[in-house]
Amino acid sequence: DRDLGGSYVLGTRIAGGHSSFLSIGNASAFGGTFDGLGNTIDNLAVYGTGAYSGLFSVNRGTLRNLNLERISADGAQATHYNVQVGSLAAVNLGRIDNVNASD
Repeated sequence: DRDLGGSYVLGTRIAGGHSSFLSIGNASAFGGTFDGLGNTIDNLAVYGTGAYSGLFSVNRGTLRNLNLERISADGAQATHYNVQVGSLAAVNLGRIDNVNASD
């Protein structure tokens, strides 16, 4: 959550092995650019501790060129009653291009 306005690329596949992952932008919205370069994030359990649970909690930037396989998102650890959950982004207020998700 340090530089949520930066530009990032995913250089290789991420095989999570059912690893737990805290949502990016758990405290503030992501407003930068994330380019997956066509790579895959696989087998990851995403959780948020607030009202939003996804790989990115709230997206206000650009997410593109990414494949998601077997991603689970869980809002059970949230402290709010109304929780929004999504595998890529719980809330999208930005742009998503060329992102595929499969089970």
